Amino acid sequence: MIRACCYSPPTSSCTFGIPDALWIGMLATVGGFLNGASYVRLHSLFTAAMTGNFFSLPAAILEGNRVLCRGIVVLAFYLGAFIAAMLSDTIRGVALKWPKKSDGANASLKIDNLVGLVLFSVEVVLLALVWILGSTWSKEIEKSSSANEWQCIVIGSIMAFCASWQTVALTETKTYQKWPSSVVVTMNTVTLGVQTQKFFSSHFALWMAIRSRSKDTGHPPIEDCEVNSEASTERKDMPECKEAGVARKAREEFGKVFLAILGFFCGAILGIKTMTEISWHCLFVPIVIIVIILVDTFQNRH
Repeated sequence: MIRACCYSPPTSSCTFGIPDALWIGMLATVGGFLNGASYVRLHSLFTAAMTGNFFSLPAAILEGNRVLCRGIVVLAFYLGAFIAAMLSDTIRGVALKWPKKSDGANASLKIDNLVGLVLFSVEVVLLALVWILGSTWSKEIEKSSSANEWQCIVIGSIMAFCASWQTVALTETKTYQKWPSSVVVTMNTVTLGVQTQKFFSSHFALWMAIRSRSKDTGHPPIEDCEVNSEASTERKDMPECKEAGVARKAREEFGKVFLAILGFFCGAILGIKTMTEISWHCLFVPIVIIVIILVDTFQNRH
């Protein structure tokens, strides 16, 4: 069912089925899942949270241990973002040469969703490849003494490539607003602190604006400021309506960052648990999540 808030997709806070904030939560769950699964199975190797690898790399260099695997994984993470961005630009360049069937925002939205369909489809293929390789080399990985074994390096590199790839896929699919990262928890935590302050200050300002007006003014209720109606048009210059817009934006931004952190945390727990229980067959979980996102992107395009 098409949500009522989708009357203007490029500026809306949802797609045809999945709210935008839930998108980042789902992708963060995939990021946390990959990080937790690789940490358990690939000898404490991080494939999504590169901060851990950047911290461990100097220590590995000094100790002369696990330098190769961490260095290659960091490089793979970088290449994932680079190649995804290159592919996105290529798709946009080709799409702009096609005959135009829609104008303005709708044409831009269709191109964004085309980019998303391609990028998320590639991610599904990469995750399936990790599943196949992990299952094939399961015994070798279990017998290995460190992440420097070539099987660990190959699988870890693909997982890291996939983690950064999906971050670019999100920002290239939904270009109409900024997004927190689905893998960088450190920066997201800082952003959450900033958005928490904005959340409370904006709602306090809204409360003060409402209190400053008389209850007998005869104006429609404050909820009318939140919908596309004549009431909101008439009242758009009133203090309480302006503050309501700021507060609504603050809630949306806070929700996106909070779900990104929560999703990564829950995904890591799920990745550790399922990798321990069913080994590489656990990769069906992130594949299902990305397929759901693909279906939503396809519906939004059509």
